Amino acid sequence: MTILPILRNGDAFTLLKPSGSALTLKAGDLIKAEVLDVPELGKLTVRIIPVVGKSAVVTVQSNLPFAEGDMIHLKVAGGEAEVRLQFMGMEKTAGARPEKVAQDMPALMQGILSRLPEAKLMSRELSMFRDLFRSIPEGLKSSHPEFLLLEKIMPEIERLTGTLLKSSVEDSGVLFETKLRLAARDLPGQSTGSQQKVFSAEEDLKGLLLRVREALGDEKISGLLKQEGVNVADLRELSDKFLRNIEFFQLSSRMNDILYTYLPVSWHEMKDGEISFKRRETEGNSSYACDINLDLEPCGKISASVTLHEGGFYISLRTDSPLTKTLIENGRPVLEKKFSDAGMRIMAINVTEKDGISFGPERRAGLDLKA
Repeated sequence: MTILPILRNGDAFTLLKPSGSALTLKAGDLIKAEVLDVPELGKLTVRIIPVVGKSAVVTVQSNLPFAEGDMIHLKVAGGEAEVRLQFMGMEKTAGARPEKVAQDMPALMQGILSRLPEAKLMSRELSMFRDLFRSIPEGLKSSHPEFLLLEKIMPEIERLTGTLLKSSVEDSGVLFETKLRLAARDLPGQSTGSQQKVFSAEEDLKGLLLRVREALGDEKISGLLKQEGVNVADLRELSDKFLRNIEFFQLSSRMNDILYTYLPVSWHEMKDGEISFKRRETEGNSSYACDINLDLEPCGKISASVTLHEGGFYISLRTDSPLTKTLIENGRPVLEKKFSDAGMRIMAINVTEKDGISFGPERRAGLDLKA
């Protein structure tokens, strides 16, 4: 493996080749790379093709299964002693074999997921997004209902009910393509009002965001917004980031065979929140699990797992704070009474303190350009 000296100047990385010529990459640059050879597992010889300047052949480390001749798109993510390149996707070629594409699909999805977590929104950013849409003039909201409907995202925690949480999760955008697919399957037989509602995407957040992005691209609409003092650039940036946020949860759900989404509620004390659902089959019996992770101010991180099995509920509560653990223990009788009043049987409640509570499935993949 050729070792290339590296010079760093701010966010620019200059790789000095033995001949004395150099390849300069800047953090955030989108580049292409042609795979020339796969000398051994975990290493690739690639030709880096920058947007500006000459190409260069270098050796990189990779945990993704590429083959000779592949043309890949990369993003320069930064680095210190090495330059990290994030995998952004494959360039389509006429000769691509379907079986190879199918074989590489899990790795390709992991590559996409490696960059999506950076777009995951915190509760504060979601609230900022909603507040921006509240600042849009009423006249524009009347002519573009998607602006008005987006104000309704994230209901306040004080008025949260089981029914409202259910509808919020279903309309969080993560199930958008699933709803479209189900509606399309039934469409040939009949055209019902519910199907039309799904296709108009009046309540699903991903559908609304796609319509909002289209509206913000209209010069007339963006001009009117600017005249009213609305920050159109922030609206566009947050809309795009919200879409990537939803895509992260969609892909994570698909790869882990769960329904995994952010917690779509407005909660002042919540810094981050997510919820997931999974059905398990064990020895012919089905069990259903719901996991909720919260990062609360000042309570710290709390992870709650509720499993329904053979008519009984098994509850596990974890926290990284001794004080919060004590508060949960003190509230155990209230929790037991709520379940009892609802006619639900608790089989076990387990409350523990644990350091390092992590959120969601974390998958990172990419390329390391050694220097």
